[in-house]
Amino acid sequence: MPAEAEAPAALPPRALRERTITALVRWLIASAQRQPMLLLCEDLHWADPTTLEMMGELIEEMAASRLMAVMTFRPDFEPPWPQRSHVSHVTLARLSDAEAWRFAESALRGRNLSAPDLAQIVERADGVPMFIEELIAAVADRVPGSASPPPIPDTLQGSLMMRLDRLADAREIAQIGAAAGREFSYALLRAAAECDEETLQVALARTVGDDLLQRRGMPPDAIYRFRHALVRDAAYDSTLRTRRVQYHRRIAQALEQQFPGQAQAQPELVAHHHAEAGDRERAVAAAREAGERALNRCANEEALTHWAARANCSRSCR
Repeated sequence: MPAEAEAPAALPPRALRERTITALVRWLIASAQRQPMLLLCEDLHWADPTTLEMMGELIEEMAASRLMAVMTFRPDFEPPWPQRSHVSHVTLARLSDAEAWRFAESALRGRNLSAPDLAQIVERADGVPMFIEELIAAVADRVPGSASPPPIPDTLQGSLMMRLDRLADAREIAQIGAAAGREFSYALLRAAAECDEETLQVALARTVGDDLLQRRGMPPDAIYRFRHALVRDAAYDSTLRTRRVQYHRRIAQALEQQFPGQAQAQPELVAHHHAEAGDRERAVAAAREAGERALNRCANEEALTHWAARANCSRSCR
């Protein structure tokens, strides 16, 4: 019988990282050759360095492919890759008055608003599409015939707060979700929320129905995502400091006790929640683990970020 083949030697972390990025890029290009693909990447300004490196390599390879990538990012973000002839930058400016009117009319979606209310909304939104949508939602849900209906909010934050206030009992569920992050699982929220499952599902249905949360899948396997980062920020900022600490502590405990696989794969997430809960020792330990894991993958910039967070935890949690 032939001698048993030796197992291939493990690749060094840097080589493994480079091969992984190259394999992902080749897989995307090959998939687009079989069928045209559209790749959407939102909020690129929040991407980690490894993701940006992969996107840069993808851009180099996609000139002759049937893959189209659309990436959104804030004006102050500078993409780390060089300009290429097949890459176009489009700056999204505020809507003109005429565009804002057309957008507002399309955003009504059957809601009945008076012409003066709609004119005031267009004026206050100042050409920001999301503000127009939020103001329409806030004003359209006012109680019909009310003797003193609440005024139209002056700011986007005010509009979001008005909608959160109307959630009543469901507001706390939205706030726990905001502590968990922009996106969270039903299972994690159920573990962190101190209510029965029926109450939780009713509250989540209310926030989804009010278009504050978007749902993917069905409970208990559902994933929820705040419609916009500003919606999440408004829910989080409206939470009392003492409540925030409680929510972060519950989430950290749930990750460690009920979702050990996720906690092991994302120690930086555990570190964040422990830090926000004021538990310095656990935050530092998790941040150290996150840095070591990143270093083992040769993700040096990520490792530095985690260790900087560890240092911050040591100071701020005292």
